[in-house]
Amino acid sequence: MTLGTFAWLLRQTFLSTLDDGCFGYAKAAAYSAMLSFFPVLTSAATILVQTRAEFVASTLERFLNQIVPPAPKTSSSSSSASWGSAPPPS
Repeated sequence: MTLGTFAWLLRQTFLSTLDDGCFGYAKAAAYSAMLSFFPVLTSAATILVQTRAEFVASTLERFLNQIVPPAPKTSSSSSSASWGSAPPPS
């Protein structure tokens, strides 16, 4: 296969993909997959809390640590406040 034939074939493939709307189907599939991730995760967490399965919970945590980015670092003044406490008087 020559370089010219490969370029023509690549161009024809790209144009056919656009004409058939394959990018739209791929976008819809990716969007559906992202929307289904949160309910699956919350269901799994609920089951783990109910059964107290420490091994499964630690495995799930290690898996998610590879996928989900770390939380942003907070300043020391905001981390010292306790939840539900009233703000300091001004």
